[in-house]
Amino acid sequence: MSTSPGTVRYILDQAGLGKGRTSRKMFGEYALYLDGKVVARRCS
Repeated sequence: MSTSPGTVRYILDQAGLGKGRTSRKMFGEYALYLDGKVVARRCS
């Protein structure tokens, strides 16, 4: 079961890191970025 886009949005919203936070789908799951650098992966 893969992570839903809504879960990733929720994580980014709760992190409160401003506009430099983004995510991209990678390897079937998501990588979370801060200012263009990978800082975490969300894997279920």
